[in-house]
Amino acid sequence: MVLSGMFLVIMLLHLMVAMLIVFVSLFMGLMRVFMPLWVATVLGVRMAFFMLTIFQMITVVFIFNLRVILGRAL
Repeated sequence: MVLSGMFLVIMLLHLMVAMLIVFVSLFMGLMRVFMPLWVATVLGVRMAFFMLTIFQMITVVFIFNLRVILGRAL
């Protein structure tokens, strides 16, 4: 039970990282039309860090809730 939960969390993290890479590449592709490449790169990296912190907070809360639920189930 716990192992499957950890596997789920790891899969979610991989999915988030993949989504982040796609999001940043799309964002940079859109912004390259409006501004020079280095500005787009800086903005993309900043957005990536912002999204990563949000995802980390979500995953921490999710893992904590999972532990509580598993503790009650066991």
